[in-house]
Amino acid sequence: MTRKIEQESPNILDLILGHKIDLVIDIPSQGVEKSRDGFVIRRNAIETGVNVLTAIDTAGALVSSLENADVTKLSLIDIATI
Repeated sequence: MTRKIEQESPNILDLILGHKIDLVIDIPSQGVEKSRDGFVIRRNAIETGVNVLTAIDTAGALVSSLENADVTKLSLIDIATI
């Protein structure tokens, strides 16, 4: 379990900014009451090059893909070039 932003170090932002985290899964709140902490976490992750998923179905698809693939044969591609 990782400490929240307002808690003592090392907290989630310390880990993100220290490049100790490779992937953040943060599902934004719906409706009027939006989480400022979630925004700060996503923003800092993106700015430091940490991968961010913001939809539970995307996270599930990633897990399913990794479970059913030979990870030694996987490679990253830029989907913007497809």
